[in-house]
Amino acid sequence: GGGATREVVVGTVGSTRTLTIGGRTIDGRATLDGDGRLQATLDGRRVQATVASSRNERTVFFEGRAWPLTVVDTLDVGGGAQHVDGGLKAPMPGKVVALLAGQGVVVEQGAPLLVLEAMKMEHTIVAPARGSVVAYRYAAGDQVAEGAELVDFEEAA
Repeated sequence: GGGATREVVVGTVGSTRTLTIGGRTIDGRATLDGDGRLQATLDGRRVQATVASSRNERTVFFEGRAWPLTVVDTLDVGGGAQHVDGGLKAPMPGKVVALLAGQGVVVEQGAPLLVLEAMKMEHTIVAPARGSVVAYRYAAGDQVAEGAELVDFEEAA
């Protein structure tokens, strides 16, 4: 029967990944070969699964069950051809830990602008296009809500 939707947050520390599921954090390492075979170690337990991929969808076949996953990249700011609406939003509630680009300094697309700490992980907010920071709406140490506009950004002409 129908199942609940759960958020799985994947963080990276060196070669180790952390998975946070329903408030519980698991350390893991995994390799995925070209045939979709996944070899993983989760909290010291070795497991094998099969992964089928299409676009941002993954289905993990594990221990006789199928687990459908939707991949959401919290660092993805959209395609380069999309218009910037003048601000960049927090992907989840968190704390601003660093402002990386000086106001008025022209940066290239993808340049890091701000670091947000959320759920014990750091998320880097990057420039969606070549341009400059007009203003930061928060200072380092400020708490922000999900969806909060973090940066006023202006595309270079």
